[in-house]
Amino acid sequence: MQIKTFSSRKYKSDRRIPDTTP
Repeated sequence: MQIKTFSSRKYKSDRRIPDTTP
C-alpha cells in the first residue's frame, strides 16, 4: 500500500494510481 494513495479518496478504487487523479 502506498501512503500517497492512502490519503487519496480513490485509494479504495485505485491504490496503484497516485492521488494526482482528479
